[in-house]
Amino acid sequence: MRSAIKYIIDKYGSHNAFYRRPVNNKHLPLFYVYDSYQVKAKEWSKLFGRLTELSVRDTEYDGIFIGSSTRFSSSRSTSIESDNLIYIISLIP
Repeated sequence: MRSAIKYIIDKYGSHNAFYRRPVNNKHLPLFYVYDSYQVKAKEWSKLFGRLTELSVRDTEYDGIFIGSSTRFSSSRSTSIESDNLIYIISLIP
């Protein structure tokens, strides 16, 4: 996954149409990860953890990542607010 993010940013990151959003004095790219729930949480933690070798956090490959989840609970909404996360509801007919 990190290599795909690196490729996309290296190849398209300077293009005017590449969407970036200001966050903490940086302009981070926005990624939608299709079927993200198929990747195990342990693998995501390698990519998004701060002290891992494969992490993109606080590097030139950092970004805003949106995916889908098959699980959500009302207790999760508290941590979403306190962690300054975005939760996007998607409804499937």
